[in-house]
Formats: sequence, C-alpha cells, structure tokens
Amino acid sequence: RRDRAPVRAAAVVGGGRAVLLVGPSGAGKSTLCYACVRAGLALMAENAVSVSLEGGLRIWGHPGRIHLLPDAPRLFPELAGLAPQVRASGKPKLAVDVTALGRDRLATHADRAVVCLLTRAAGQASRLAPVDAGEAAAALGDPREPGLDLLRERAPAVARALAAGGAYRLTVGDDPAAAAALIAHLAEGG
Repeated sequence: RRDRAPVRAAAVVGGGRAVLLVGPSGAGKSTLCYACVRAGLALMAENAVSVSLEGGLRIWGHPGRIHLLPDAPRLFPELAGLAPQVRASGKPKLAVDVTALGRDRLATHADRAVVCLLTRAAGQASRLAPVDAGEAAAALGDPREPGLDLLRERAPAVARALAAGGAYRLTVGDDPAAAAALIAHLAEGG
C-alpha cells in the first residue's frame, strides 16, 4: 500500500547513496556489511530492503544487527568475545549490535543507489567492474522467494530503477577491508 517492494539485498550508505549488495546466500553480504561499517559507512540492511518508486526512488531498510558466521573473529579480531547464538534457521551466528558503534552507523533510507553483484574469489584481490544495467536488473528482479513475492508486478520496474543508478560486479577476495574500500568509493559516487 505504501509502494514499498521488498528486494533481497544487503545495503550500506555513504554520502547519502545506498550500495546494494546482491548475491546468493553465502556470497558474503553480512561480512561485507560489517567491514563497511568498520570503514565508516552506515548499515541500512543486512538482508533485504524495501524500495518505493512513488514520487521518486527511495530505498528503506531496518538496520540494527549484523549476523556473522562463528569464524568471523579470524577476519575481525574485536569480535572474539562474542558467543554464537542459534538463529531461527538453526544456524549459529554472531550477532553484532551496530547501534553500539554509534547512531551514525545506521541509515534507514536513501534516495540514490548503486548495485553491486557479488562474486567470491578466494586467493585474489577484490576488484570492481561495471556491468550492464540489464544484468543487474535481472539479478534484482526475481522475486520468487517467499516474502519477496509481494508486489511481484512491480519487481521489474523497481529493479530497473535501482540499476539505473549504476551497476557493478564486485569480485570479493580474501580481504574484506579492501572490498569495503571499493564499496565506499561507490557510495561516494566514484
């Protein structure tokens, strides 16, 4: 009713611009969100955003916690004291309360966006390459997952609007901080 279509993507914000991190489960969206928050960006959503087109593009999220795999302290030593909690999915995760890092690390909305399609590449350096907006729209516009199939008829228009702000493939190497620096560059309009 409020023209907010759900989209499966994590999102961080810098300079008023959301960077949507799109990839399958296990692509590293949560890890990248935490690396980005450490680098000074704000968390918008770890898993899904809502997008409105009425009156112009607007992306909404519900920031708060980031849920990481129990081995996350090998990348982020400051998390060594956190105990894993079993999620409703049955998977143990470390719940990082982003609000404890400061209110400036939370963003509930943005009016501009860029899309990053994630690919993992162990043993390589992270790199960013532009992709066709159509490829990004196709990756965003498949609302078959339960809960994301609401407003299904709006999915193609929402995907095109998000991809129109720019689309990239982020190949994520072994260093999340390096990938976060690339994401920060995109957020700032680079």
